[in-house]
Amino acid sequence: MEKKFVLPLFLLSVVFCLTVQAQKKVVVLGSSTAAGYGSSVYDSAWVGRLIKFYNKNTADGKDTTFTNLAVSGYNTYKTMPTGFATPANRAAWPVDPEHNITKAINLHPDIIIVSLPSNDVFLTPDYNMKETMDNFRQMRQRTVDAGIIFYITSSQPRDDASPDQRQMLRKLVDSINNNFGASAINTWDDLITTDGTYGIKPEVSAGDAIHLNDVGHRYIFQDVVAKNIFSVSAPLPLSLLSFEASVQNKTVSVKWQTDLEEPNSYFVIQRSSSGSDFETLEQVQAKGPGQRTNYSWTDQKPLAGKSFYRLKIVEPGKTSFSRVISILNKEKDLFIQKLYLASSSLHVQINSRISQKIVITIMNMSGAVIQKESRQLNQSSTDLVVNVGTLAAGEYVLQLVSSDGTSDTRTFSAVK
Repeated sequence: MEKKFVLPLFLLSVVFCLTVQAQKKVVVLGSSTAAGYGSSVYDSAWVGRLIKFYNKNTADGKDTTFTNLAVSGYNTYKTMPTGFATPANRAAWPVDPEHNITKAINLHPDIIIVSLPSNDVFLTPDYNMKETMDNFRQMRQRTVDAGIIFYITSSQPRDDASPDQRQMLRKLVDSINNNFGASAINTWDDLITTDGTYGIKPEVSAGDAIHLNDVGHRYIFQDVVAKNIFSVSAPLPLSLLSFEASVQNKTVSVKWQTDLEEPNSYFVIQRSSSGSDFETLEQVQAKGPGQRTNYSWTDQKPLAGKSFYRLKIVEPGKTSFSRVISILNKEKDLFIQKLYLASSSLHVQINSRISQKIVITIMNMSGAVIQKESRQLNQSSTDLVVNVGTLAAGEYVLQLVSSDGTSDTRTFSAVK
């Protein structure tokens, strides 16, 4: 009797799983590789393999459905949303409303996979990789705003590309991974040569310098399957809707707005005097999934002159960065950024808008001058070491005065 109960429960669970799977719809948006070019037959192409792989419930005809909107030769401009204003220098590639992201969304799928791996780099002579990423981001935003899970495949190698174009394709891999994180599907690694030329591996080439053979298509199919695209917990990437910084009352106000936050994410506010080497100022915990969220933070001690701000966005399994914003702070000619005592020396990091002489004064808490000397500052940042070995233990004031009278002060403790 016990076995009779176990078997029906098992069959019930199978029927339930198949019923859940039967609700899935996938739309593929892309170019020739997604359309199946290079493969011997469509069933051997990576999309054809996905259809066979997920078509497990053929008995009732209600299994996962795939709609392939890919068209050979298409780039990101052809697939932008309906109504998108194509730039004048890209007028030769107007949006195709029957094979674009709007069409894909209007089919009401559970998942959209975008696969436009290489054609953009041939938008010469004025191609900029940023335009591709901006287009991808807009397609992603439209998709997730519609409540649809978004995936994007990486770029692919091409043997007919110039050395510069091959470098761009390689850089696009990192840009896609960094921008889309868990939604990015890396198809590059299995297809690339190992000789540093970024060409197609001979064993996956269809022989036309562009497309992949059945083996190459199988690799892409495996990469998509390994992504587990039907996972209930498939993440939607955090969307940084805006990021801005401005000088306000001798401080710098940093503001940003997000959407689609992942649990356990956080933001790191970073600043640089050069635009390349950034330091961490503050860490802000994300508020979690929900509606669009506004954040703000104030830098109470901004650098003098020109400085740069950015956000480091840390999500589970993904780290990305905002754009870099430059700020011109005219309020101070100099500013003490760091101050610490090491043995008999006081270490002072000073940021200055210009190269100039300053007067360094050390006073006790009653205002009496204990030490005084002049030093030369570099433009931007200078590290000074001041000998304080003769100071008795206690509290002191460090004062800096520039040639035009601008000053900054800090307190420090001397110990014996």
